[in-house]
Amino acid sequence: VVVSSPSSAPGIAGVGVDGPALSVKGLVKRFGDTTAVGGLDLELQRGEILAILGPNGAGKTTTVEICEGFQAPD
Repeated sequence: VVVSSPSSAPGIAGVGVDGPALSVKGLVKRFGDTTAVGGLDLELQRGEILAILGPNGAGKTTTVEICEGFQAPD
């Protein structure tokens, strides 16, 4: 799993100013037998806006918290 961002949050590698604002490859997070996020690939360029929509339990908050550095991916 690679999560990179220009952020200085712990566990997130910085990228250059010419690269994407956020790049996620192969993100997986499980809680016991439940897979909250199963192999997410995502890349956002600077200035892009993203909305993550889905039902309860779809992994939206988990994804954002991993990108913010509040949770670790598996």
